[in-house]
Amino acid sequence: MVFKIFFDTRIFTVSDEMEKCFKSVNGIGARIDKPEDVNELFDFFEQSLVLEFYVYTESPEYVFNCLKSNNRFIRAAGGVVFNNDNEVLLIRRLGYWDLPKGKMEENETEKSAACREIEEECGISGIEIAGKIIDTYHVYRDKDNMRVIKQTAWFGAVYTDVQPLQPQREEDITEAVWTPLKDIPQYVPQMYASLADVMINAQTQLFVTSLENLQDVAKRIFECLGDKKILALYGNMGAGKTTLIKAICREAGVDESVTSPTFSLVNEYKTSGNKTVYHFDFYRINRISEVYDLGYEEYFYSDELCLIEWPEMIEELLPENTLRIYIKVLDNNKRIVSKFADTAF
Repeated sequence: MVFKIFFDTRIFTVSDEMEKCFKSVNGIGARIDKPEDVNELFDFFEQSLVLEFYVYTESPEYVFNCLKSNNRFIRAAGGVVFNNDNEVLLIRRLGYWDLPKGKMEENETEKSAACREIEEECGISGIEIAGKIIDTYHVYRDKDNMRVIKQTAWFGAVYTDVQPLQPQREEDITEAVWTPLKDIPQYVPQMYASLADVMINAQTQLFVTSLENLQDVAKRIFECLGDKKILALYGNMGAGKTTLIKAICREAGVDESVTSPTFSLVNEYKTSGNKTVYHFDFYRINRISEVYDLGYEEYFYSDELCLIEWPEMIEELLPENTLRIYIKVLDNNKRIVSKFADTAF
């Protein structure tokens, strides 16, 4: 478990991962055995010029609670909002590019606070919260010079309407814009440092909000394969794995009918370029020996594209360079498609 607390661009980290705690060239590390000792280190770090301070402990949550009890602690929530074109909603506040967020009100849940803040700050309605992305933490001094630790819960969200954006100027927001996912990296240097992890995580997600944008999602996944030849699709029954595979096959140049090989385990398709695409469904296997009997190695190491449904049934056999995608069903039949890696779509 890791708690990364930002002092502007400087970082105070509490972690139970010893190797990460002591490998930075920009900072220093310390091990503590008494959780309350973290408060003295926190005071030291605030007054120092050290860029990064790592605290190793076997109980990071307990240590973080010691920091919370010794400082004013507030909670906030916000969102990374995607529209039908998988563009991200950015706002400009006090000269920085930012994401809609704000302090949670009394008796408010994280999700409801994130939804309210997005709608208020951008002048839209009908936001649908998809799922939690990450928590971030940063420190500032309030008007009474009291040190505050602010925890912000970040959610992925979907917006499928076309209402014009109206920035909440009384909150010092001067712009609200939809930004293509591929352009996000150029905005990150103009964002608060604590948002970098949020944006990195957000870039591993795509949303299927309609049949119209399904093919665009498939195109991004196909492009993301690069030199990889194995695509593993995870998701519950009815998540839409076969439907997504059909769209990916179209991107690969397959014109013939694509159906799930539920009983045959594998279907074979030809592309317009005379390449082969193998489509597997391992839902009904009872023993891993069935996959050996199929001769899986001839497929997986053939240098041809292999698309796999229910890969969790054969996890131990998947090659190291497999691209793993998880599909989660949201309300109103929408889907969130997430990568199992930090690289972006």
